[in-house]
Amino acid sequence: MSAFPAIRRSRRAQALLLAFASCLGFAPVGHCQPEDRSARIEATRLADGVLLLTTPAGYPNQLVLDSQQGFVVFGTLWSPEVARSWRRAIAQELGHDRAAYVVVTSARATANGGTAAFAGATFIAHQSVRETMIDRAPRLDEVIQSEIEVFRRKAERSRRLLDDGLSDSQEAQSHFDWMIFCDRVADGLKRGHEPTLPTVTFADRLTLDLGNQTLVLTDFGPGPHGHHIMVHVPEEGLVLAPISPMHLAPVPRAPGGLLDVPLWLDRLDGVLAADPPLRTVICGFSDLVPVEELANQREYIHALWEGVNRVTAEGLPFEAARERLSLDALFPHVRQWQIWREIEESCVREDHATHLLAYWRQLHPSAASRLAEMLETEDAPDVEAALREMRDDPRHRWFLDEHELNRLGYRLLGENRLTEAELVFLLNAETHPESANVHDSLGKAYMTAGRRDEAIASYRRSLELDPGNENARRMLERLDSEE
Repeated sequence: MSAFPAIRRSRRAQALLLAFASCLGFAPVGHCQPEDRSARIEATRLADGVLLLTTPAGYPNQLVLDSQQGFVVFGTLWSPEVARSWRRAIAQELGHDRAAYVVVTSARATANGGTAAFAGATFIAHQSVRETMIDRAPRLDEVIQSEIEVFRRKAERSRRLLDDGLSDSQEAQSHFDWMIFCDRVADGLKRGHEPTLPTVTFADRLTLDLGNQTLVLTDFGPGPHGHHIMVHVPEEGLVLAPISPMHLAPVPRAPGGLLDVPLWLDRLDGVLAADPPLRTVICGFSDLVPVEELANQREYIHALWEGVNRVTAEGLPFEAARERLSLDALFPHVRQWQIWREIEESCVREDHATHLLAYWRQLHPSAASRLAEMLETEDAPDVEAALREMRDDPRHRWFLDEHELNRLGYRLLGENRLTEAELVFLLNAETHPESANVHDSLGKAYMTAGRRDEAIASYRRSLELDPGNENARRMLERLDSEE
């Protein structure tokens, strides 16, 4: 039985977990030659009624609550055969095989493909997870095939690195573990995937009396595969939070994706003020993090959200928000946090930039999305006037992103709506005159429309802004040869 779960998702994550283990008095794992450790399941008691199952490889992990009603698991991994082996390990460790509940934490195929191994248990999920599973059912085979291809590619990347030779034995073992895990997921999905629809769902909160424990499930806002949930077991001082020790706050999964920052703060405030107080925090249903790190994330979310709201109320542009809400200006104390000590500074700064932009976008509607709507019903002059109005808004209430506008232009180009595509690219170039990429795209629109002189002018401007733009250089050579 391991004293601390060897969870390896990246070298930075490993360093963070080993540092936490050192704080608890555990010795770090030494270097080793690559070996297949994925079949060995090990158990760690986090509390009397809380069990964490891992492999020495760090993949996968399974959290288990042992209650008077039976045990509770969170997710069932990706296939029945894998889930059955883990259920046997659970039964051996607990001394019984009574499965009471399965909490389906995500609609993603790799999170709940092994539900057949827990027949007889009650399946619980946020209602959005059930809805996502139902909507996806007609194309489930396609989704599974896509997941198989993704994990095959991941395994192949690590396999190539190993074939090229890695001088660091710890790094080699980490890549070997990841390769084996990805191959196992792909093989398991290929052999069989049997999801079970949850029979009990909730929208905001669900509390279950397990006898010796209380299981509190709360909504934590939208995620990529249904809403995230937070799990709190007060008697154990345990919280399972959809956060990561590798980030300053919950990670926005898609540009402009819907977030519910006030909900995050409400949920975090609730568990951080819980009585009895928290003793154990687990992120991603597997990784241990210190309680103070959860408090730090709550502090960061609150300060950044308040800052973005303040700058927005003042009608300032995003450039001003970046300066006023920089990591150094707003969070100089972040240098005392564990994430700063354990993760490269550049990664922390990049993470902050990601969160700042995501929060900003919650309060500033997308200009590209609005234009896309208008193009379906309005004439070109009205669309042009609307963008100019958004661009010149003294309160800076719209988000004018060159990449979003570019994607809209290319979508219209692909639909052979040349006039509308040209308009979007032109407006984008006027809005972002120093972007080489935008002028390159405008050149493409002019070239497609047969407007040679305008295309040459746009490609030349792109090349002036970025002398390394080989596409613009090739297009100019092609246009010159057609003279």
